[in-house]
Amino acid sequence: AKSRTLTQLAIDLKTEGSTKGLPARLRKLMKALGTQAGGFAQANASRNFTSRTGNLVRSIAGSALVAEQGMGIQIRAGGRTKTGARVPYAAIQEFGGTIKGRPYLRVPLDRFASPLRETGAGLFHLVEANGKLFLFRTDEEDGPPWYVLQRTSTIRARPYLRPAMRKVQRKMPNELRQLVSVSIMGGV
Repeated sequence: AKSRTLTQLAIDLKTEGSTKGLPARLRKLMKALGTQAGGFAQANASRNFTSRTGNLVRSIAGSALVAEQGMGIQIRAGGRTKTGARVPYAAIQEFGGTIKGRPYLRVPLDRFASPLRETGAGLFHLVEANGKLFLFRTDEEDGPPWYVLQRTSTIRARPYLRPAMRKVQRKMPNELRQLVSVSIMGGV
């Protein structure tokens, strides 16, 4: 079967005189738009974030949204990836906000610092300086601090879903844009 562009699908919907098969054609168009929106969101996330695992990008999916009220498209992120990993930080990256530690957050001072479980929990000692708590490696006498402990951390919004949805909406014909509902879900 020959692949068709979104414009061709929208033109078919507009020019075909018969309403026979219209729901199926609309579902096909919504599915194509949802898939395209998911691809744009994955590209945005790949550009915006440095990731060791790629779980956030893999958790992004676009699809058709079919409800009793009508049809639309949705993009979601943060659910389970194919490997089963969850991405609980998907929503905080999209919308921003404050995260709280229990009792502290361990923030790496080196951008590529290994997680504490990989470097060994017994290899660090706590030092207080200038009202802040730092973790230093015990085997590095004059080394730099590896982590700072904080009670809260504010994350700025770095949208990757909303720009993708706007890009897809701009590509839709005006008549269709007014009829289609959109949904963005992060951290689902």
